[in-house]
Amino acid sequence: MVDIKIVRQINIFAFPMKNLIVSNIKDQQVEGVGKFHNVSLQVQDLNLQTGCYTRPLYVMDMVLGEEWLMQLGTYTTNLQE
Repeated sequence: MVDIKIVRQINIFAFPMKNLIVSNIKDQQVEGVGKFHNVSLQVQDLNLQTGCYTRPLYVMDMVLGEEWLMQLGTYTTNLQE
């Protein structure tokens, strides 16, 4: 998801989705604004191609979900180090 403020700042088009309603962590319903298809992102050295929704996020600019994690493929991590 991308914060609607960022969408307005960079002036990009999101396909309207008037019937999209999601619940936030406080179980409050928030109406979605739109959806992007085939968005190109760069996170450090990783280039991603994904779709995403827009909505007010308030404390962050973007939330990456499992779709981008799958693009990483197989990896190993050690959270104790």
